[in-house]
Amino acid sequence: MEIDEPGDPFAAQISRVTGRNTVTGGRGLPKIAEMAITRQDGSIVEARLRALLSDDLGIAQFICEIGAGAFPYCPICFDGEADSREHVPPKPLGGIVMANTCSPCNNKLGSRTESALQDWFDDAVYTFYSQDGDPRPFGHSRVLNLQTPDGEWFQVQERPSNPENRLGSALVEGGVTMHLALPARAQYKTGLLKNAFLAACLHVGGVPMTASTAEIRAELVATRDARSRRDVQLGPRAEAIRAYRTGQPANGKPLALMRTDGVDKPRFLISLAGTILVEWPFPDVDPLRDRRGGPIPEPVAPMPALTPEEFA
Repeated sequence: MEIDEPGDPFAAQISRVTGRNTVTGGRGLPKIAEMAITRQDGSIVEARLRALLSDDLGIAQFICEIGAGAFPYCPICFDGEADSREHVPPKPLGGIVMANTCSPCNNKLGSRTESALQDWFDDAVYTFYSQDGDPRPFGHSRVLNLQTPDGEWFQVQERPSNPENRLGSALVEGGVTMHLALPARAQYKTGLLKNAFLAACLHVGGVPMTASTAEIRAELVATRDARSRRDVQLGPRAEAIRAYRTGQPANGKPLALMRTDGVDKPRFLISLAGTILVEWPFPDVDPLRDRRGGPIPEPVAPMPALTPEEFA
C-alpha cells in the first residue's frame, strides 16, 4: 500500500472503552470490545469488535454442559504424564482449567499457537513501514479492527513504536510503503483445533480411537515439535475446522455442546466459554450417542469426571 500524502489528523478524547483489561470489562472480552471517542466538535464516534458469525449458523441450541476432567495420560501425545493443567480455551479468551495434558503439549504447543489465536480473537493485525532507499522497517504497531454501526472500519493502534517521530518525518518526505501482517492462519487454526479436541474428548469421556482423532493428534504433535512458530504448518484437520467469535464476554457454562439447524443440515458446535463457537471436530464420532448412553465408534480411554472446582 503506497502512501502519497499524510491524512489530516483529528483531535479526540476517549470517552468510553470496554475490553479485557478495563474496569467495566467482563472475563473473556477481546482487547477492545467497544469504545467511544468524542471529537473536538462534540460529535461522538462509537465502534465495537465485529462478531465473526455466519448466516448459515442458524440459532445455536444448548444440548448439555461439558464438564472438567482428568486424563490418566496426555490425550494429545499419549506419551507424557498428564501433569499440566490446561485452560480450555486459554485464560485470556475466557477459559478456566478444564483438563490436563503433559507439560510440552500445554506449554510448548501453546507457545506455537496462542499468540496468533489471541490476534484472531482480538481481530488484530500488525503494521510497519518502509521508505524508498532504506530497507529497514519502522513504525511497528499492533492494530485492532473495530466497526462503527454504519459498517465503517475504525482502527486503534495498540502498541505504536515510532522513535523520534520517524513515521511523521517519512510521510512528509514521501515514498513510504505500509506493510500489513495478518494473524498467522496455521497457528491460530491449530490453536482452535487443540481446544476443540480437548473439549470433545472431555465430552465423550476420553480419546476416541478413530481416524479423525489420530489425524488431529498428529497435527498437534507436529505443531508442538516445530522449530518455531514460523515453522508451523497448517494441517488438513486444522484447515477444515470452522470457528466463530461471539463478541460476548464469558458467561454461562465453561464448555457446552450446542446444535444449530443450519441451512444445509444440523451441525454440532462446542461453546468455548461462550466467547468462541467451534465445530465438533470428530466427524466419525456422534456427540449425542455417548450422552444417551449408547456406544461410540471405538472404545475410549476411561476418565473420571471432576467438577471445575475439584480440579482447580
